[in-house]
Amino acid sequence: MWFHNPVSLKTVALAAAFHWSGVSSYRPIIPIRRHFLFQSQTLTPNRLLPSAARLCSTRTATPTESQKAPPALQDVPTPPSSVRCIPAKEFELAQYYTPTSIQPLLIADVFNDTKTTFDNIPYSEKVCERLLFGASNLSIDVQRKSRVNGKLATTLHEASFEEAIDWMMSSHHDDSFFAFCEGLLDGAYPLHYDENEQNQSAQDEVLQELQLELDDLKRSFLAKQLSHNRASLNLFDYFPEEQLPSDCIILAGEGATSTLHRDPFEWTGTSLCLEGSKIWRFIAPPDNDEGVTLVDKRLHSYRLDSVAWEKDHDGSDGSIPLSSGWQSDHTLYARHAKNSIPSARELSDMDDCEKQTLLQSIAANLGADALHPDFNLGELGLKCHVVVQNAGDLLLIPPHWWHQTYALEPSISVASQWCDARYDGPRVIRHILDCTGTSQDAPELLVRHEERTPSVESVQTTVKALFAHLNTRLGTISP
Repeated sequence: MWFHNPVSLKTVALAAAFHWSGVSSYRPIIPIRRHFLFQSQTLTPNRLLPSAARLCSTRTATPTESQKAPPALQDVPTPPSSVRCIPAKEFELAQYYTPTSIQPLLIADVFNDTKTTFDNIPYSEKVCERLLFGASNLSIDVQRKSRVNGKLATTLHEASFEEAIDWMMSSHHDDSFFAFCEGLLDGAYPLHYDENEQNQSAQDEVLQELQLELDDLKRSFLAKQLSHNRASLNLFDYFPEEQLPSDCIILAGEGATSTLHRDPFEWTGTSLCLEGSKIWRFIAPPDNDEGVTLVDKRLHSYRLDSVAWEKDHDGSDGSIPLSSGWQSDHTLYARHAKNSIPSARELSDMDDCEKQTLLQSIAANLGADALHPDFNLGELGLKCHVVVQNAGDLLLIPPHWWHQTYALEPSISVASQWCDARYDGPRVIRHILDCTGTSQDAPELLVRHEERTPSVESVQTTVKALFAHLNTRLGTISP
């Protein structure tokens, strides 16, 4: 994944009211259920991007012959395990950072008591409205996957954020739209073509306020006491701004999938769903000596560089990847049987209980009559875990767990990350040293870094030593 430079992390009080008057481009996002009360039309993207466009879900390496021939499907696949779901009121951070194995965990309904509604509109919908107001004129890349005569074709298109929302609402299982907007909240995206810049200052301010507000929400669950004498300290809070990973806004229409991947930095990933719902499937790292490297091999994975360490400020002298993720050309959602998966419109007509029961059933069905993997999990000795994420759910994604999503209805979510100084920090530091090729002569503090009770001072010392070492070894002028 690629990251843009974020704004500095500082607390900014959210204004008590937002004044939309005078902004001609503002249009609220229509929630999914209400959207289908209107007659929709087919929307056709008309601007095709070069294939080299930087869109995470399409940056794939050329597959080898072995990658093109996955193992045969199981006749009777092993049922997957369910990801733990804990109501926000009952969540304790120690339920995720356990002394044994860390597994995915879904914190349900994080907006329940943390935020109130505005004008009787649910908080998550209001967040989406503010997001569209701030980003409506920004130019983003949209991936379109269309199935024609049984063959899947992928094209890239350029659109304004507002246009992309419309495309997501017209998406369906055989013609889907997906956008991965990394750094959007940082103000790193250009205006769309010749859009008027008159209102952009106010819109940028809304995006920055929204970024800080969502970060505060995440911290309200993750910057908690892990024990009687220690709170969770986020290692990334002490990184130089140029090397910080960014949050990412993800738009997914009906039928859209992410790639099958595991994250860079080997951090704890987070996903906050603002609108809609999506299926998550995880592949658990085996509990043996090989661990996740066994999964990497069996999925024929390849690496994708992430945050870059620039050799000078403008990058003209080249760069070195500070981190690198893993991706596979396999999928956990191969072609489904016709009419086996409901449309977003059909889901919108169901009551919530009926809808959730159906979504859980689809998520857990790995058989050939539904959304199934294109390889034999059992034959490869791999185990699958599944969960359905709804609006207001915060999902914690542990390192080494491969994962992929499928949207059964249009959704908007925010992907972010956390690096607890004790549980994630040593692994993230080793990852950086390995990616930059600087582990051989690294200071003992970094090579054997492990703190049972890290403090702000010890974390600052460790991060300072890390970047001083990288400066010395890589010859950069980064702070």
